[in-house]
Amino acid sequence: MSECKNGIDDARENLTKVLTYKIVTTIQNHYGSLEAFKTACKDKSNKAVARYVRNFHVDSKILHKLTRHDGKRCLAQVLRTLDPNRLVYKSKYDFRYKSGKKFSKPSTFYIPFHELDRLFALADT
Repeated sequence: MSECKNGIDDARENLTKVLTYKIVTTIQNHYGSLEAFKTACKDKSNKAVARYVRNFHVDSKILHKLTRHDGKRCLAQVLRTLDPNRLVYKSKYDFRYKSGKKFSKPSTFYIPFHELDRLFALADT
């Protein structure tokens, strides 16, 4: 059991590192700065949400490859053990309008703003 736990810990750490890099570089490349990203996050329009999803959704095939341990998939265990202060997984959900129209939002990852502030401060050093 200890080997499996260490494998999941390693997979979680690898996933956290890879997605942290992806999120930080996406913010720099698509939003320009952390302040511009924070401003964009306050915008709840459909266009802003679609842009956010397009930039921060990670395909499940990539997630499964990043979290594989000893040839076994352990994505569910890794997602359950993520540190919410470093990386947060937001699962897929559906919006239903009163008219009956449905809008699906794929799963995304995000880093809390306090951690992003710390990471961007480190980038300047």
